[in-house]
Amino acid sequence: MESRADDGDWDAMIDINLRGTMHCCRAVAERMIGQRAGRIVNLASEAGKGNEKRIVVYRATKGGVISLTKGLAIELGRFGITVNVVCPGVTRTPMTSYITDEMEREWARYYPLGRLGRPEDIAPMIAFLASSQASWITGQAISVSGGFGRS
Repeated sequence: MESRADDGDWDAMIDINLRGTMHCCRAVAERMIGQRAGRIVNLASEAGKGNEKRIVVYRATKGGVISLTKGLAIELGRFGITVNVVCPGVTRTPMTSYITDEMEREWARYYPLGRLGRPEDIAPMIAFLASSQASWITGQAISVSGGFGRS
């Protein structure tokens, strides 16, 4: 477990990652139920599948997002609503601005594609899952991770 994780850390991470996702889903689900159609695409992390160590709090909340997604897929499917979750590997975004070039070179060794992700690597999967082409895909936690952990 993270040596510095206290109750406040847990509360903040749960609020942002899990409750935030839940509130977004709740905000759109009622309208989608009324339309009897819709697409919900959540974001979790490859970490939520249990592939990283020393990030227990983060992993737990992202695992919760995966579980929430699968549960909502079951509950909302009868209304024609699909619910899926995209699980990126480490992606260069403002949230990961702390990553130095040296850290990136080191971490890239864990990716068969030899690099960390970029937002443009993740966006096409989200767009696909939101499209009519994905009308028979629901309850899935889809890795978009450059093959993380397989090198």
